[in-house]
This record gives sequence, C-alpha cells and structure tokens, in this order.
Amino acid sequence: MSTSQTAMCRCQKLEEKPKTNHCEKFLPGILDHKIPPERFYKESPFLFWSIVSVGARRLEDNPGLLEQVTGHIIGLAVSSLYSMSNPIPAIIAVLLLCMWPLPVNTTTKDTSHALAGAAMQLALQHGLHIFGHDQDFYREPPNCRSNDKIWRARLWILCVTVVQRIQTDAIATISRNLELAGSADESSLDAFINVFDAQVVNAVMKEDKACNRLVQLHARLSIRAFHFFLESEALKKPGTLQVFTIACQLIDIHTSLDALQNWTSWTPHYFARMMLLAAYCILRIVKSELRSCINAKRGEEMFFQAVNLTKNRSTQVNDLDSRNALILRQLWTSHRAFTKRDGTLNGLHLHLKSRLVMSVVFDCFWWWRAEFAGQNFPYAEKDDDQAIEPASAHEATSPAPPESTEGQVNSAELQLLDFDLQFSAEELGTFPDWEWAAGFELPGDLDVSMLDTADLMSTV
Repeated sequence: MSTSQTAMCRCQKLEEKPKTNHCEKFLPGILDHKIPPERFYKESPFLFWSIVSVGARRLEDNPGLLEQVTGHIIGLAVSSLYSMSNPIPAIIAVLLLCMWPLPVNTTTKDTSHALAGAAMQLALQHGLHIFGHDQDFYREPPNCRSNDKIWRARLWILCVTVVQRIQTDAIATISRNLELAGSADESSLDAFINVFDAQVVNAVMKEDKACNRLVQLHARLSIRAFHFFLESEALKKPGTLQVFTIACQLIDIHTSLDALQNWTSWTPHYFARMMLLAAYCILRIVKSELRSCINAKRGEEMFFQAVNLTKNRSTQVNDLDSRNALILRQLWTSHRAFTKRDGTLNGLHLHLKSRLVMSVVFDCFWWWRAEFAGQNFPYAEKDDDQAIEPASAHEATSPAPPESTEGQVNSAELQLLDFDLQFSAEELGTFPDWEWAAGFELPGDLDVSMLDTADLMSTV
C-alpha cells in the first residue's frame, strides 16, 4: 500500500471520530468534511497532506504519522504555490499550516511566515479581495466552487485573519505612539491603552459563550500588555495589575474549555500564543515588587495551568510547545532572572521592545539564555542595574529556547547609477517600518532622465 493510500485510510478512520470536527469550527464553511479523502487528493496533493498533518497531531494509533508527512509537505508547498493552475486549494492548505503549524524546535525554522506571505499574494493575484468580480481575474470561467461569491468572501476573510495583514486600529495606533514611552507625554500612551481596552470591554458579543469571552480577553491582553513599555511607575503599576487579572482569567477559561473538550490540543496557533503571553505576563509580575499587591497563589496556579496545557499541546519531543513549558518552569524557579544588582526584582522592565506585545515573551527568552544556555546578555551595557551573567558550562545544559528572527542591521552602501548614496541612522531619524525608502533624500543634481524607462518597462 502506498503512503497516500495509507494516509487515506487514516483519514477515513478520523472521519468516524467526533474530534475531527474540532478544527472545522475555526474554518467555517471552507472545508466540507463530507468530501472523501480521495477527492481532496485528486484536487490537490498539497491540500490533502496539509489536512492529514492537522488530523495527525492527535492520532493515537499512529503518533509517528505527523513526523513522516512533515518533510513531504514543504516540498509540495513550494511546487503548489509556484503553480498558477490551481491556486485556491494551495491557499487553503497554507491557511491550515499557519493555524496548525508543523512542529519545529526554534522559531527560525518556522515556515509559517513565508508560506503566509506567498498565499496572501496568490489570493490577491486571483481576486479574492474583490467581492463578486472573480471572473475578472481568470482567463476562463472559474470552477463552481471558486465562483461561489460567499465562499470566496469567507476565504478572503480567513486569509486576512490568519495572515494578519491588517492590524486593528488599536494596535496600529499604540505601535505608532510607542516612542512616547519614557517621555514627558507618556500619559498619552497610557490614555490610548485605556481607551482601546474600554472599547473592547464595551463591545457587545453576539453570544455570551466561553469562546467569545476568551477572544475578548485575548484582545484586552494584546492591548493592556503595552503597559510593560511604560517607564512611569504611577502609570505602569495600575496597568500591569490589570494585565495580571486579565491573564489569570484568560488561562482559567483555557483550562475550563480544555477539561470539557480537549480544547488546547486543537485550537489554532494564535490561541496558544496568547496563552503563552498570559503566562509570561504573570511570571514577570510575580517577579516584581507588585507581588505583594496581587493574589500570588492564584497567579502561581494559573501559571502552572498554562505550563501544563502548553506541554500537553506538544506533538513532538523538543518542539516549541515543550520547550516553552521548560523555559517557563525554569524561569519561575530562577533566583537570577529579572534581578537587579541590588537584589531587587524588576520583572516589569523590558529591554527588548521591538516585537510589539510579544516583546514581553522574547525579552524573557534572553533572560533564560543568559542563565541556562550560557549566552551573554546583550542588553547588559544598556542597563547597568541588571545583574545577570552567563551561566557556567555545567549549568548550560538545557536546550536553547525558540530563537528570535531579528537580524543585525549593518551599515550598507546604496548605489544608484554613478551616485554614491550613504545614509546613517542619525540622518534618518525614526526608521519607518515599511516605506523605509520614502525617507531617502536623493541628491539635488540627480537627473532622472538618465534612467532608461524602456528598460524599466520591459521588466514590468
């Protein structure tokens, strides 16, 4: 029996089990579970194997299937995304892999970002973003499913949600004003956080269900956690106390849902990330002078509930979930992490602030690396109060945490024709995130007519 035939048999067995519907609730109206596996395979091997990878995450009678299909899927992804003949199944497959990523042991090996970007561009190229005008993007009449306007609209909404190409107004506004942290106008940033959090609180939920309340808490935590960026204690302390309350409530609902329906094992990656953010927020607040102002016992209980749920979510030994569970445990028992030279705890202080709200998490990774992985603490020179030093060789025995994808920006030379254009960070001022080239001032004597427009147009 071939590998594909074996997988189809596994799929048919999965169809007989009620738990296969867990994932379907996160893909409303996109996949029809009544379609047999053979039809999915015939339509797109990439989509078929992506579905198999999601179902194999908790396949008790063959726990090794997920590892077997992982390498096969990446090759199919590359060939399918570059093939223009059948794009819609490839887009769906990528969304599945982004919501339930293939197991890796470091974030630098995670292919979700690259796949998501390719899928979004493929969706734009085939007109998913224009409602009701799909024929305008095809040379021939599209097939029946692709011609379903409502279905295409749902698929586009899912693309936008999963790929996160569009930020909420709240996060976009807060991120644009992060430079106010530590300034005389820091109260303005605090006001933005409070206003947007109030809007989320006052939002009317369609149904008062645990899942809806959980999504609301996710949004509140994503906003309130920016209080870690503030420097003023008068503003920071009240905000982080609310973060503690929200984080505990969030983990509590995750725990309740998991007890009822094995929730954590099947939820998309976003839910797991928010639960991790909640756990790291609790960790930092407990490891600060605010410990005396909170219910530390409840914080510890919710923290280890999150650790256990993260560990149970793991699908392979030493994957990101199992490693995060280890890092959380070790940082909780550490007597060096978040400690200043005078011995006081300062878990509220962030060194790393370039990853928006997830800076709270990635900053913790560097504390862990310095103590348990023998790496130098890269922010020590910026803050002389920090007492952390690299662990000795015999202490650095734990596996490395998920690595950041941040790169080092070196000075570079930009050349255009015969002109030598060099820029420094000081000349640029605040570095824009996306339209970075718009800030460059070209020499006044640059003759644009020297550009051969014919050559340029030939590349379009």
